[in-house]
Amino acid sequence: MLKLLQNIPIRVKAFAASAVLFICVMGLGLNALYTLDQSANGVNVLSNSALPKQRNISSLSQDIISAHVKIFRYVSWASNGVTPILLKSLASEVLLDFSALEKRINALVERRDMSAGEREFADDLLQKWKIYIKAAKDVIDVGNTDAPMATMMLGGTDDDFQNIAADLQRISSMVSDQTVGVAEELASKAAGNTQILAISGFVGIVFSFAVAMMVGRSIVRPIQSVTKAMTEISFGNFDVDIGYRGRRDEVGQMVNAITTFRENTLRHAGLLKLREQELRTQNLRFEAALDNMSQGLSVYDGSQRLIVCNERYAQLCGLSEDVLTPGITLREVLQLRAKNGTFRWAEPHAPFDIDRALQDTLEMCTKGEPWTRTLNLVDGRIISISFQPMPDNGWVATHEDVTERQQAEARIKHLAHHDALTDLPNRLLLREQLENALASTAQSETLAVVLLDLDHFKDVNDTL
Repeated sequence: MLKLLQNIPIRVKAFAASAVLFICVMGLGLNALYTLDQSANGVNVLSNSALPKQRNISSLSQDIISAHVKIFRYVSWASNGVTPILLKSLASEVLLDFSALEKRINALVERRDMSAGEREFADDLLQKWKIYIKAAKDVIDVGNTDAPMATMMLGGTDDDFQNIAADLQRISSMVSDQTVGVAEELASKAAGNTQILAISGFVGIVFSFAVAMMVGRSIVRPIQSVTKAMTEISFGNFDVDIGYRGRRDEVGQMVNAITTFRENTLRHAGLLKLREQELRTQNLRFEAALDNMSQGLSVYDGSQRLIVCNERYAQLCGLSEDVLTPGITLREVLQLRAKNGTFRWAEPHAPFDIDRALQDTLEMCTKGEPWTRTLNLVDGRIISISFQPMPDNGWVATHEDVTERQQAEARIKHLAHHDALTDLPNRLLLREQLENALASTAQSETLAVVLLDLDHFKDVNDTL
């Protein structure tokens, strides 16, 4: 065999060696180009679709919250006797915000890069937004003439806002999942292609070593240098000088392909790092939003284990955030609340039974239907709980302390039916009671009305 090789003309052996090297170089170059093409496609999806869509939804959420806060500001100004000019100016500003936000929601619905699930939630968001605008305009109209009634109507408007916020949260979550999926797929492909390049390099080394005995040192040394550079790059050491860039043969082509791959890999690594920073910023904003909510928010999975909660939820439960760690079960949370007294509610006709209360609460949370419940706790607080199920048998629950709101509503109702000076029932209450008495009196029955007149009461009333 060796004699046969020795008898082969040098030109043939050189041609064979060159052919082997050319095949290796071309394989590596094509693989590198394919890798770069896949990486470029993934980065284009991130930069042209997922990231702009996520920024659009985040900006839309913030602007909707800002518009909702202006409604509360309008009612507060109306309750405190702000001049009609300022009220009219604020109302005009709110209406302009509503018009602009509706156009942005329509634009979101019409985006071509929306998935079927995202578009469904966006359509639902648009319908809920129209309902919210109608309720908010009613609050503004009523606030011009009856500030207390507008205050009472804010509850319904806030519920509509919560529905909008929930849809925005779902869309944002789906977009975030899409972004994470694209990034993970890009990283996975990059890792897989790196392995392929390493294998291709190893194969190239084997073939090159097989023909190295038939070629001169002018080919062996460049191959050794390129191999060393490829090994360093495959292990993440990009600061390596490959050399031989001035050559125009197959070795030069391989060097140029590896150099291009290294530069693109470094650029893509920078983009991934920037994306990680953006995701970290988004997470910080999300945590800040949770911690600044006036309602207590908790999310449980299908196994009744806590996924996330905010600081307000821990305060309402009377527990520390160190206790409410992800993974704790709902039963454990309720048992801890039963111990510290924040799970005991006032029942006028029956004693409090912890086991029955735990069982009732677990049944309500696992029946898979939305519900709202108001509890009067033994410490005097009134807590409103809103429950919204999720597709994975988990749920999102918000807890709000509505003690002051309900006390204010009770005071408003009392003032509407009693005299401000004497605190005695007024004509409105008398009229309502007479209407109720007449409605409940049969035709064969009679109704007596006794009139007690106080002499000179007008003088006393006018004086005081």
